[in-house]
Amino acid sequence: MTAAAPPEIAVVVISFGPRATLVDAVRSVLAQDVPQEVVVVHSGPGDPRPALAAAGFDVAVIRSETPLLVGGARNAGIAHTSAPIVAFLADDCTAGAGWSRERIAAHQAGADAVASCLVSHRPTHTTSLAVHMSLFMRRMPGMPEEEALRYGVSYRRSLLERYGGFREDMRIGEDTEFNSRLHAASPILWTPAVVTAHHGHERLLPALVDQYQRGRRRNRYEQDRGGTVRPSVRRTVRPQLRFMNQFGESAVGPELVRIYRRGRPLIVACMVAYALGRRWERSRP
Repeated sequence: MTAAAPPEIAVVVISFGPRATLVDAVRSVLAQDVPQEVVVVHSGPGDPRPALAAAGFDVAVIRSETPLLVGGARNAGIAHTSAPIVAFLADDCTAGAGWSRERIAAHQAGADAVASCLVSHRPTHTTSLAVHMSLFMRRMPGMPEEEALRYGVSYRRSLLERYGGFREDMRIGEDTEFNSRLHAASPILWTPAVVTAHHGHERLLPALVDQYQRGRRRNRYEQDRGGTVRPSVRRTVRPQLRFMNQFGESAVGPELVRIYRRGRPLIVACMVAYALGRRWERSRP
């Protein structure tokens, strides 16, 4: 009897809290139609294993009582797995149908790094879509390839070994920093067939608070890297509005255009909240 071939892909699910959405994240990975290595890396308080066991999931769990930043969680998952391709999924996201299969196909076709698109978990809900668009418009599946941001990336393990893994001291941007090290030698392939759904806010007020905090964190990230900070809310929001006016409808696709148009004022409100967070952080000594 021929032994089953080892999995081509390892999926590292990154868990904090644990969040209530973790079970759905793991379920979406286990529902993929190809063999996989699956590991949950959980850090901070709580233990996700009882909830996973209650759902009937037998997956490896790495626990760290000390909270890990995302780079540290990524690296722990890399070290715990052996498949030649490594993908990552946050615990507030779910993997769409064919998520792993499409990644494997793209890597086997020659890509060292494969980016995914990101959609809202409730795309027909006006507030959910608006909040998602304010954050992730450039990762929507309808975004032109030349404008799409390359995140949600899976990597050949050899690439991770060559470039030294992720920095473990960065609150945000650890994937941006790693991807910047790849340069032109290993371009990241935009692959809208790989669809991840993000479980975002469904009410406006929590979304505005979150956007404000994201703006503050972005400023700290840029300051740590020696970058400059945009001087005003207007200068922060204006290019985002121009981009939205040019690409917003194509990003969501014809089936969601009506909902997108209805939610445009909410998108602008989220942009302003983000810009205010950046402005506040800039004014600190």
